[in-house]
Amino acid sequence: MNVNIETYQLVIGFFLPVIISTIARPSWPKDLKYWVSFGVVFIVALGDLFFSGKFILTDIPGTILSALAMTIGPYLIFWKPSGLAEGIEKRIGLKDKSSSNEGV
Repeated sequence: MNVNIETYQLVIGFFLPVIISTIARPSWPKDLKYWVSFGVVFIVALGDLFFSGKFILTDIPGTILSALAMTIGPYLIFWKPSGLAEGIEKRIGLKDKSSSNEGV
């Protein structure tokens, strides 16, 4: 499989805040949101190692830090100021509440 790993990292890093926002719920405690976010970044880091063909255990911490940096940057520069990530999280949270009240 011929994958340009730098392009993979940039695209995933840019869209990862949106992916995390679709998973996280506004009603969750902040600690749980942090751990879920870290879990998603960890999975992405493992994918990065897998696609690069260098799946070595000693490379995991550096790859996780790289994935975190590539996720935090776009979140702080684009997604947070635009309000899109929070808007997605709130909309999905509203859908969860409305679907749970349908049986009432």
